[in-house]
Amino acid sequence: MELQWACLLLEQVGERSLEHLPLVMSAFAAVDDLPQLAEQQTALRNLRSLPRLRKLRSRESVSVAVQQALRAEVSGEYELAYEINAGDLTFARRETHMATLAHRAEQLARPWPAETHGLTLAPANEELFVRFEDQGEVHLRIPANELPPPPAHHELCRERAPLRFTIDDLVATGTSMDVADAHAGRPDRDWAGTIRKLRLRVRGDAGFTDDRVLDLGGLRHLIGLPGAGKTTLVQVLCVYLARHDRRVAVFVPAIEVARQQLEVLERYLDPADVALLAGRGQDTHAEHADRVAQVVAAQDADLGGFGLTVAGVDRFARGCALRAYATTDEETTWQRWGPAQRPPCENVLRRVTSEGGRTRDVVHLCPLWSRCGRVHNHAQLVTARVWLGHVISSTASVPAHTSARRLSYAELLPDAVDLVIVDEADDAQASLDRQAMVKTPLFGKGGLHRANQLLSAVYLPAVHAPRATTRYMGAALELEGHVQGIVDLIRAPQSVELAGKLLTTRAFVDHLAGQADVTLTTEARNAFAQVWETAVHDMIFGRDTLPVDAPRLALQLGLGETELQRAKNNLREGLRRYRDQEDSDAALAPLRQGLAELLGVPDDGHTRWDHKLLVMVSLVVASFKKLRTLAVGVDLSFKHTYLPDDGARGLGHFAPTSLLGNFAALSYLKTDRIQIEQIILGRATRLLPERLARAGVNVLLTSATSYLPSSSSYHLHAPPDYLLLPQREGRDAKLTLRFTPREHTDGRAIRVSGAGGERDERLRLVIREMARRQNPVNPLGSQLERDLAHVAANLSPVGRPRKAALVVNSYDQVLVVLDALKVHNPNLHARAVGLTRARVPGRNDLVLRAEIEAAAQRDDLSVLVFPMGAIGRGVNMVLGGSGEEKDLAAIGVMYFLVRPHPTVGDTTLLHSLVNRATERFDQHRLGNVTLADARAQHRRERARLYRTIRELLERPQQASQLPGDALEAFTANLVVPVWQTIGRTIRGGADAEIHFVDAAWAGNSADGKVDRPRTSVLVGMQLLLDRDLRADDPAAREVSEALYGNLVQALRSVEGLRTDKAAFEDHASDFTPFTDDGEPGEEPWHDGEGNEEDWA
Repeated sequence: MELQWACLLLEQVGERSLEHLPLVMSAFAAVDDLPQLAEQQTALRNLRSLPRLRKLRSRESVSVAVQQALRAEVSGEYELAYEINAGDLTFARRETHMATLAHRAEQLARPWPAETHGLTLAPANEELFVRFEDQGEVHLRIPANELPPPPAHHELCRERAPLRFTIDDLVATGTSMDVADAHAGRPDRDWAGTIRKLRLRVRGDAGFTDDRVLDLGGLRHLIGLPGAGKTTLVQVLCVYLARHDRRVAVFVPAIEVARQQLEVLERYLDPADVALLAGRGQDTHAEHADRVAQVVAAQDADLGGFGLTVAGVDRFARGCALRAYATTDEETTWQRWGPAQRPPCENVLRRVTSEGGRTRDVVHLCPLWSRCGRVHNHAQLVTARVWLGHVISSTASVPAHTSARRLSYAELLPDAVDLVIVDEADDAQASLDRQAMVKTPLFGKGGLHRANQLLSAVYLPAVHAPRATTRYMGAALELEGHVQGIVDLIRAPQSVELAGKLLTTRAFVDHLAGQADVTLTTEARNAFAQVWETAVHDMIFGRDTLPVDAPRLALQLGLGETELQRAKNNLREGLRRYRDQEDSDAALAPLRQGLAELLGVPDDGHTRWDHKLLVMVSLVVASFKKLRTLAVGVDLSFKHTYLPDDGARGLGHFAPTSLLGNFAALSYLKTDRIQIEQIILGRATRLLPERLARAGVNVLLTSATSYLPSSSSYHLHAPPDYLLLPQREGRDAKLTLRFTPREHTDGRAIRVSGAGGERDERLRLVIREMARRQNPVNPLGSQLERDLAHVAANLSPVGRPRKAALVVNSYDQVLVVLDALKVHNPNLHARAVGLTRARVPGRNDLVLRAEIEAAAQRDDLSVLVFPMGAIGRGVNMVLGGSGEEKDLAAIGVMYFLVRPHPTVGDTTLLHSLVNRATERFDQHRLGNVTLADARAQHRRERARLYRTIRELLERPQQASQLPGDALEAFTANLVVPVWQTIGRTIRGGADAEIHFVDAAWAGNSADGKVDRPRTSVLVGMQLLLDRDLRADDPAAREVSEALYGNLVQALRSVEGLRTDKAAFEDHASDFTPFTDDGEPGEEPWHDGEGNEEDWA
């Protein structure tokens, strides 16, 4: 019983209660580093390898586990070595088990062997088959003389030498690369010269100083400004390490960038030493192949990709070698085993018959794997010295062909490589954050409804389905019924009010209380949530009522204990009736009575719909949890997309529990069709680089925008160790910012952001005002054409006019802008292209991302339209050619047509705030304190985070309505993508002009008033960056000045932006958190056990 191991560990560190178990299992570094646990690191790793213990993240879940253990003991399944009190979770060892516990203690102190898969290659000359969900089977046979050699396994447990070298060491490598280029007749890249000129500054006690030594031991953070040679440094470093028999994994922003790096490195290394690390999923593989195909096709638009290729294209083969050996007829084989089917690399079946005549299917590995082009990447990774990929690719599972252990590439890295380089690490952190946020659609492709259909088609016809599978199927069908109940409720007119909001128990409490004009204390909210969620889980999981601290709960709810018990009974009875008797007033009556008693909200009959939605949302969330619980150990032929592990797929112990705990919510939108999602936040995956460093891997984080303390998405917690600065030659680029809103015919400024259903129409009005000619025959008759003429005359090299960029928020808005251009200025539209995800039939004014660099160099184009952030890092939009201007920015004037804003249903900001708070607690050194002290600190930090999230959920999704700390994070999170986008205009030292066109950028200035941080993100950006430039730490000041100095200077003098110094300083408190009373400071928190339960 896994719970007994937890008792044993806690006993060894002096504890006598399981109260601290959720904190111990959370994998927070701050907790692991406590002196009380210092000698238990091996035991901690062992316990965290137990799947059931990993799920015990709240006191409630521990109580459930205890009750299950006690019931199992009563039923005679086993005898517990510890006596555990189900009420207060205290435990004591039983004298009759002393010898057993002594032996188990010895086992706990030794590393446990890793889980192995036990799969073997399928044999030759035998009848084999593969099964494809509801498509049936395909049989095959492979001759023995056609089997390739078995694949090699990854080398593990590498010994690492220090990674310390000088710039001169890298210069020598660069010189050899220059020689190789000369011998091959390639253009001179001047690798040695670029490395020699690197201006490297190293952090010390008094700030940064110039140095020529790189020490990459442990976790290091290097900030490299544009043009400073960061990319060159990384590439030369890879060659240097590979030639010295070191292995390095490099994570870059996109698979296209990885392929480009592969093309470069293969010129100087054996091609077998450079491999791509890519995801193994069918959809991921197809997407990567399509994007590389776009790169091929973009080389020559007239050829459309025929007769062209690029280096590394062979790494994206999509065929499956095994299909060639099918013995089933060809038509059936292709019908069941088409290109869209996932290859059965680890699921080749062989049917064997036992002596008793019963048959069973044995699972094998594909014996052709080492010859298959589709998996060539993963086979090559075994021996390659340089791995290239995206950070999310590290979550992919290592093929069973190359490792006897079941693990992900992230878990393999500590045993396989000497150095991990995370390039554009701030973007990688944002990607890891998205990875941890599991959004499960209930309908559509990949949604729960479709998955349930597949489940029914595969397993319901089975006569002898395993008992675990039958239970799983029953739970899945029960969940399907609850989902259909939500759909019926959402069709009601009153559902509009809650559309787009995150629906949790606490959110419903506030909603019901608000409707009745009742004010609830924090304690009352938490107490109700505990009582309600206990009742729901009791019903879903079919368990007895958990023991709760009735006196405390009654006090927090303002009830007597008798009243509390009556209300609890009403809830349980109402939930049971509602489940069994469908939708009837009789079934809902006791439920509504219990809610009224607990919340003090009168049951006036007007909240019947709200009560029903609360019930259905709670049932769906709890049913999801039950389904995930039942999925453990169920052998399905396919995995449901709606049952990911907790958002930390493939990261194992590298992802600690979120400070918020398990957050589960439902959200719906009412558009042309009903959209429903379940959202789960469980772990903080952004800590992967830090965890790799703790596991012994050397990690180098590199970026140009990874330092911005106020940003919850892009700021890296690890302080910069190195600063790579460009060699200044001549003056800096001159950047001019202007706030230039367009006006309606009545003189009102046009506000696009936040306009709801009118957004697209207002965007068309903006284009009309910018592009429409006052005089149809005048080639300079529109403002946009006059701006282009100004750029050509004053900001461009002779004969190479630079372009205008129109920046929007989405691909749909790209089409809106292009269509409006065509209506109001056909001549300008003929010289414009927009960025698209995929080809649109009949449109010649769109280009793919792989074509945008070439579009920037075309002399027949004047206007580029793209969403902010869609082009991606590593894509350079320069004039090109062979002259001195080849590296000059192709864009000379840029217009931000729409200000980004929090959209309905968007949880990005919320998630980044949760992850930042989790990271801060994780990295905090608590000192010489006990587990009890750490738990108290954890609860305080969690309470503070809870207050922030509650304020965020309560307010409308508008920037001006965000709570202070959330507004600060939102503003800072905008700085990085805005500055990255603006940076495309000043590359090569070019001057540029930037226009903020949407009136939402500065609402007060658009109305002739003074703006402050809450009314203008431009003012907010200036305030935040000014503050960073005045930091007490000299190293922090130097980093901020290097990264944002040019932007700050421009923000201080934005033309058209109305600011007042006194008002600016007075409103710095816009970024201060507020309490319920509206005063700056921290909300008083009277903590109780209720805040420890899972969010739902």
